[in-house]
Amino acid sequence: MSVASIGASGMEYAGNLLLATAVNVANVQTPGFESVVARSTALEGGGAGTVFSRDPAPGAMLLDLEGRYVEASNVNLERETVNRILAVHVYAMNAAVVEAGTRMMEAWLDG
Repeated sequence: MSVASIGASGMEYAGNLLLATAVNVANVQTPGFESVVARSTALEGGGAGTVFSRDPAPGAMLLDLEGRYVEASNVNLERETVNRILAVHVYAMNAAVVEAGTRMMEAWLDG
């Protein structure tokens, strides 16, 4: 796998992490919603893949307007904020890898 391909796969993971964060924030007020977790995984031959799963941790129990207890979502907005920041940095780092790979290839072709 080329350096550019490895960097591109890391950029794709960053996009998937941002997607999971967006889904979670959009559902923060959905009763019983289990947050989506995006984890990176090493691909055979190099690069990063994404594995999506659900966080089975229970949400808080809240009293609704009719006096019944309902489970709130288990979305943690602090964690989602950290994941958003992490996704931006992961994307930027992998974009730098793609750029370095491109420069290396250009130098090799010119040399």
